[in-house]
Amino acid sequence: MTILGDSTDTLEPATASEVVAPGAAQLLWKSTQPHVQIRYFDDDLLEVSFTPGTVLTISMVQDILNALTSRLETKTGHLLANISGLSNVDTDVARVFSKFSRNVRVALLGSGPADQVLARFFMRNLHPEHLCAYVEGREEAIAFLYKP
Repeated sequence: MTILGDSTDTLEPATASEVVAPGAAQLLWKSTQPHVQIRYFDDDLLEVSFTPGTVLTISMVQDILNALTSRLETKTGHLLANISGLSNVDTDVARVFSKFSRNVRVALLGSGPADQVLARFFMRNLHPEHLCAYVEGREEAIAFLYKP
């Protein structure tokens, strides 16, 4: 499954209602697929949300990370993954993720104990250099992602 990345992909521009206040990050484009919505902002933030019941597979992670790194305007990316819609994560996802994206800071946004367990399972398999945190609020996620 290709989420983004080849020349045939159609990216939707932000609508007037999605453009945020001046001085805040602006939504540049979004892509909505059957199991995932990806939004990319002008401050190199890739925000990913999953449809409830989604199983996160290795191919999905590779496509998401390719989308982020191919569109980075700086050397460090920021990934906000709303994991509330995930029902499961394939066992090798963290290993693949860890090898591929050490220059990406990641906030796993959840909404309760089940999401926290899923995030801990994922994070314990990451390389020690990987900057990743579980949070339960978007503002907390943004603060972690852009912390110096």
